[in-house]
Amino acid sequence: MSIPYTPDFVRTKAYYSRLCLGASLKALCVLAENKCYYFIGSDGGGENAFFVGKDVIGNLKPLTCEQGFIKSKVRESLDENGRHSFVEGDQHVKLIEEMQVVDVLSGK
Repeated sequence: MSIPYTPDFVRTKAYYSRLCLGASLKALCVLAENKCYYFIGSDGGGENAFFVGKDVIGNLKPLTCEQGFIKSKVRESLDENGRHSFVEGDQHVKLIEEMQVVDVLSGK
């Protein structure tokens, strides 16, 4: 899943919580595979994913997105009044479950 492309996108204006941005790890792994990259892991906070070109993978072990997934530890969400709400984990999803997303495989 990914948010729909909008040329003037600004995450702080898109939705009050500031959590509706980017793409799922699965979407990034699909894109990477199509661009000849391997997924090799995520950082400890679950914010960043790392990819290496297939031509330079060397001794690094490619991972599936399921193997390398780290649940986000980011707690920067805002409530409707612009105050930090510090939600975690599955609460992130609840805050943005009504937002529009695109399935990168089907395009719908």
